[in-house]
Amino acid sequence: MELFKKLISKFLLMFALISLGIAIGKNWERTGNEQIQAIVNNNSRVVVYYLHATFRCTTCTAIETMTKELLDSVYGDDLKAGTIAWEEIDFQENEAMAKRFEVMASCVVVASVSGGEIRDYLRLDDVWTLMDDREQFDAYIRGAIESFLVNQGTSDE
Repeated sequence: MELFKKLISKFLLMFALISLGIAIGKNWERTGNEQIQAIVNNNSRVVVYYLHATFRCTTCTAIETMTKELLDSVYGDDLKAGTIAWEEIDFQENEAMAKRFEVMASCVVVASVSGGEIRDYLRLDDVWTLMDDREQFDAYIRGAIESFLVNQGTSDE
């Protein structure tokens, strides 16, 4: 009878360890897939750049504020998920970006970035003329963002 109890004890211990190993393995696989998906999602995204001079006038600051408010209110979930990113760049300090986007004055640029490289972009020069009409300003920026999201297959619209 004593031998039987020892066998049952060892069997139960082995069963518990195997079950624990399977549970850990399934959790590890799920976490690994989520991390891979996050890397894939962050690898291809839309980046909204606000390029400005070192000295900013009231209008420049207003364009930045309006653009950031639009992103936060309309694309908040996308910003959190990394599908859309916001970057503010002083083009006088970052000459490479100024040259890349052919920037001479403060502007908004919407770009498709994949693998850390800018694949395509739109420089939104009309933000200057549209800033007095918030509805048109927002529609202009949204149109550019949506065009890149649709190309990436991530648009909800």
